[in-house]
Amino acid sequence: MARYCFVVRYLPKEANANVLAGKCLSILHGFVARHNVQGLGVTFPDWSDRTLGSKIAFVHEDPSLLAQFSQQRYFIGMSDFGFFSVSEIIKVPEKCIQVRFLRNQHYSKRFPGSVRRRVERLKRRAAARGEEYVPRPYNHETEYALSHSVPAKSMSTRQEFILHIQKEVAENEVIHLFNGYGLSDRTCAIGTVPELKGLL
Repeated sequence: MARYCFVVRYLPKEANANVLAGKCLSILHGFVARHNVQGLGVTFPDWSDRTLGSKIAFVHEDPSLLAQFSQQRYFIGMSDFGFFSVSEIIKVPEKCIQVRFLRNQHYSKRFPGSVRRRVERLKRRAAARGEEYVPRPYNHETEYALSHSVPAKSMSTRQEFILHIQKEVAENEVIHLFNGYGLSDRTCAIGTVPELKGLL
């Protein structure tokens, strides 16, 4: 099945790619929620161990939907101010390597604010059962694969949070299965996107 994409390139050399990617993902999240869109994925053509890179691309099988998404006020405004270059809608080359950009929520659970909220929630649940909360020992030896941290904002709750994104190569193409931020996970949202490194 043919897939299409458009690419947003961050033009300023000093641009913080993680912050700009987070804003783009928040815009995608709002668009997906408003229009009940399925299958809109995101790929990072310049991803490396050190950086997300200076581009983000959005992938879908419907070029008209991508055209509509590319006309969001944020993209137009950032283009008008010279911060973004937004490409035309292009067909994804066939036989691209398929990858997943995974949202890894396990990273978030290690931050102090998240730990505090989780402990408070567990205390409330134990109290509701008439029990005393006894914390389990923390395993400090857990290893995590490389990820990039992207600040994002939920358009529905207005809450700010961090998306921890990892990349993995996929064996087969899977479309239509992405979360509201165009990312995959290890359970239900197992969609793949083309690796566009060196192609755009």
